[in-house]
Amino acid sequence: MADAESLQSDVLDSYLEERPFIRRRWLADTVDRHVDDEACSHVLITAEAGMGKSSLMAWLTTRHDLSPRYFIRLDSLTPFGTGDATHLLISLGRQLAQLCPEAMADRPLRIDVTQRADRVGSGGRAIGVHAGRIVANPFRRTEITVSQDAGDVDGEQIGIDADEIVEDAWRLDPSLLQRLALLDPARALAERQPDARIVVLIDGLDELRHQPPSSGWNIVDWLVNCPSLPANVTVVVASRPDPVLLGGYRLRQRGRLREVPIDAASTRVAGDLRDYAGRLADDRALRKTLAKRGHSLHDAAHAAARRADGNFLFLVSWSRALTHAVSSRRWADVDLLADQGSLPRSLTDLYDLFIVMLRGAAGRHWDRVHRPVLGALVVARAPLTLAQLATMAGQPLDIADRAVQDMPQFLTMSADRLRIFHLSLSEYLTAEETRARSPQSWIDAAMSNQRTAAELIATYGHDWAACADEYALGNLVGHLSAALEGDPDPADAAWVVDNLVGVLSDEAFVARKIEVIGATRTVADFATADEALAGAAPGTAARVLAGHAVRGAEADLGADVVHSALGYRDVFDEFYGQVLQHLSDLDFVTAHALTDDDADLQPASIWADFAEIAASRHRRGNRFDDANRLLDQITEVRGDQSRALYERGYLEYLHGRVDEAVDYLDESAEAAEQSGRTVSQWITVIVRDNIRFLAGRIDGPEFDESLTAALEVFTEQAATNPHAERWVMNTHAHRLIKAMVLADGPAAAAAWEHLGTDAWAQREKPHLIEEWRARTAVAQGEWATARSAYERLLGPRALDAEPAAVEGTAMKLYEYGLALTGDGDRRAAARAWRQVLRCSDSAASWAWKARAQARLDA
Repeated sequence: MADAESLQSDVLDSYLEERPFIRRRWLADTVDRHVDDEACSHVLITAEAGMGKSSLMAWLTTRHDLSPRYFIRLDSLTPFGTGDATHLLISLGRQLAQLCPEAMADRPLRIDVTQRADRVGSGGRAIGVHAGRIVANPFRRTEITVSQDAGDVDGEQIGIDADEIVEDAWRLDPSLLQRLALLDPARALAERQPDARIVVLIDGLDELRHQPPSSGWNIVDWLVNCPSLPANVTVVVASRPDPVLLGGYRLRQRGRLREVPIDAASTRVAGDLRDYAGRLADDRALRKTLAKRGHSLHDAAHAAARRADGNFLFLVSWSRALTHAVSSRRWADVDLLADQGSLPRSLTDLYDLFIVMLRGAAGRHWDRVHRPVLGALVVARAPLTLAQLATMAGQPLDIADRAVQDMPQFLTMSADRLRIFHLSLSEYLTAEETRARSPQSWIDAAMSNQRTAAELIATYGHDWAACADEYALGNLVGHLSAALEGDPDPADAAWVVDNLVGVLSDEAFVARKIEVIGATRTVADFATADEALAGAAPGTAARVLAGHAVRGAEADLGADVVHSALGYRDVFDEFYGQVLQHLSDLDFVTAHALTDDDADLQPASIWADFAEIAASRHRRGNRFDDANRLLDQITEVRGDQSRALYERGYLEYLHGRVDEAVDYLDESAEAAEQSGRTVSQWITVIVRDNIRFLAGRIDGPEFDESLTAALEVFTEQAATNPHAERWVMNTHAHRLIKAMVLADGPAAAAAWEHLGTDAWAQREKPHLIEEWRARTAVAQGEWATARSAYERLLGPRALDAEPAAVEGTAMKLYEYGLALTGDGDRRAAARAWRQVLRCSDSAASWAWKARAQARLDA
């Protein structure tokens, strides 16, 4: 299940096999004390670049038997090496399956089908099991057995008829993947080995700052929204200090998070550096070589340790450069590095010296060979083979190899792949300060990205359908987009724009990219390109993606795929709106559709799929005329009216027309039931009965009957239907609203138990959790807690400013008034309720206006 790659053995070895390796016991012991603290489930190690965080994390893997690990690197952006949560969870699950197979030893999924047929008849079918979707646990065995004993079958005998069997972990929803990969194994392990502990190690979190937005959940999102972990799991994270990146993590995991900052000025850190210098000085061969040239290795190493000023990277880099200079017999470089008087005074100065040394070795080949090779490595989005590096730098293989031999202090190699030794070196090489100080040493990242893209296009662009290079397919759009950053030369920018639009428009490129990389990441790349093209070709990426979506509606880029990739990420909201603007235009869809006899692939049907989503977005944005216009058009072309009827009913609800809303929703539920869309049917029932409850048409117990029945349906299908998963959450949210209205504290507590750890909300809408926490406090009479929470939710001017014309505003203001009353501030409560009366009449305010008026009249 797991192997050396998933265990990241090559990455660990690059640290653990470093000589000398310093075991920083005082620091590891500090981390382990927190790991042993039952109240702690997260440990955050922070230090500046070069302080030894990664070496510490590598060593921690040897101190804990069950330590699945994930080392994030700037250059690990391949499809199977990204910094997103899906890849993290897949990696953790595979590692646990290898490190602790007993944690995955639950019974396998077994499907046994036994059939016999005594005459089915011509044209008939005998099906043992029909399933819409079978989801296999990617971390344990799935067994399917079909036994058939047929007699006289003129038609078909089918053991299992499944619309889809999902075996690929990448296609699983992160909330389900989280449970299968980590939470369930941890609970199983606790039963079998109560004393065992899983220590998840995540290194290099700060490198996510350099990654482009993705349509998925990245690792920071997962850490911020991580549910309460089983008691035998601790997550240890290492990062540079970054208040923006780490702020949400610290806030959301407060109480469960312990921090371990590494202070460069610490006497223990200084002691570790002296220890390292002493070990360096023990190298007899190196000591003897330096002595022949009049240098003391002991004195030079300890002088470098003092110059390091707490930074291990300085000392390690100095040591690597000195060793390389000696082995390559570059005696002038040896003298520079060993002379205490000429030692650089900072890491930046040391990197300056390295460039001077490399340019000296490269001579006249610096600009033509070494600089392009170094540039390709700096902008690379994955570790590269020598052949890939040669291609991206535009060099013959032997020439690239010779250049690499000249720069070992800049590089590290693992599994025959090259990458820049440390992120700080890439940052130095591309920094504007380097450009100003030494323009001949500076690496132009935009130009390096352009050169890389040009070489990839030249190599593969003649036949993308045959391209098997995952790096090229996965990263070409990223390189082209990055080439437009900064202030590129107009001619270069024009070339990049033309080629970026060209590859986005290339049917063969997009089809092959979807096949190899996946539809979700392909769609996300269009959003990345849209931002890059904003100045030169605004709207082009959205229009091109919309065209692909029409032509790929059968499977790869249908409405559900596009919506799942873009619909729940705020960073893509504007881009998604542009895409849907095209896809909700019937003329556009007709112009781009392929000819097909399948009714579901006719332009009108494809258009209706996307138009329903667009109508829903219009409704949520209070663009009711636009929503109604689309719904009228959908009604003309759709046989199944359930979605359009639902949207009409919801519009009536927003405007407070209760009878009309209930009538439309009744019809919608009936239409969904007739078409076999059970989840849609019960979604509609819940919305309808919530309206009836708020209007006083049904009481709490009757509403709860609907909620209970719906929850059973949603829970059963949550693993296979993304709408069902979301509506598991929504059902509990409706229960919480009901509990608040009825002041039912125990019912609110029961709803909060589910909502506080809901995976969908944590992933897609984490702000909802704070709202639910506040609502629970109101229902339970925890007035001070509720008041404080609503002040954060509504902002400092909530009692004065014009209320936002958004669904939910009136309810929160009403609840805020309850909290203020309970906390003894009746005057402020009256102001809150008067604000409810000012709320929009098209944002479902009617139920709360009536209640607020009753409170004011009391």
